[in-house]
Amino acid sequence: MKAFLGKVGGRKFIVTILGLAAMMVNGLTGVNIDDATVQMIAGIVASFVIGQGVADGLSGGATSTSSEE
Repeated sequence: MKAFLGKVGGRKFIVTILGLAAMMVNGLTGVNIDDATVQMIAGIVASFVIGQGVADGLSGGATSTSSEE
């Protein structure tokens, strides 16, 4: 699974794409998601990406799925 995630861009990339897709569904379809929910999704995605980035940086890349082994 780690090799697959590394090939498609890693966990941070996938979570960011899924978060953007959720927000695009709100804008492009008739589904009405209130602004508070959109902000909550954006906050969760941002928190994960920042937290995982810090973990990857402090571990020297040991927690990264996109580094070559």
